[in-house]
Amino acid sequence: MQNIDAPTHQGIDGVFKKGNEYFIVESKYKGTATLSNTADGMQMSDGWIRGSNRIIDAVGGNRGLADDILNGYKRILSEVAPDGSIIFKELDSSGKVIGIFIP
Repeated sequence: MQNIDAPTHQGIDGVFKKGNEYFIVESKYKGTATLSNTADGMQMSDGWIRGSNRIIDAVGGNRGLADDILNGYKRILSEVAPDGSIIFKELDSSGKVIGIFIP
C-alpha cells in the first residue's frame, strides 16, 4: 500500500458513489498543496484521470467499473484547512474550479 503523503504518490485519492453518481476526489492541504500540471495534463483533468492507469488502479483493476465511472462522474477537490475544516470544490474537465460543492 502506498503512503498518500509521499511526494511520489500519483494516484487518485478516492472514488465514491452516491446514488447513481460517481465522484473522483483529490485532497490537498490548503495553503501548501495545489493541483499541479503533469505529463498527463493538469491533475483532475480528463487526461490525468484517464492517463497512466489511474482510474484502473483506483478501482483495483476492475475495468468494467472503471468504464462505468468514466461514463459520467464529477471531479471534486477537497481542501483541508489547518483547523481541520474541509471545503469541497467542483472541477471542470480541465481541472479548474467551477464552484463550491456541497456533499
